[in-house]
Amino acid sequence: MKKYIGIRMNGKHSWNDFGCRISEREIGQPEKKRIVETVPYSNDVQNFNTLYGMQVYGERDLRYRLVLMDNAENRAQKTIRKICAWLMVSGYVPLYDDMMPEHCFRAEPLVPKVQEKFGLYLIEV
Repeated sequence: MKKYIGIRMNGKHSWNDFGCRISEREIGQPEKKRIVETVPYSNDVQNFNTLYGMQVYGERDLRYRLVLMDNAENRAQKTIRKICAWLMVSGYVPLYDDMMPEHCFRAEPLVPKVQEKFGLYLIEV
């Protein structure tokens, strides 16, 4: 069986466990947090961005489009329900992308959007 690149979360892999390929991925850049304070009765501004020795960043957006190909509608719907249950977790969980094996994202998955086009199922997360 050919191995495809996917994502791993909650002990399951998008390709190995569900047969979903990643057709698109968008990994945004985190926003840099600015921590500044003005000194009262002065024009001076104090910059606390690196107060603890490193820059502080906000959250980044991760977006994936998974593709499931299956002509048997009953089997596909069953797999889609499993995928949605896998993706709809509460709180933050570790997410590993095979394109960046050395990096672990702390992700909070949103409700997936599913579209069907002639046996091709697009799942957007």
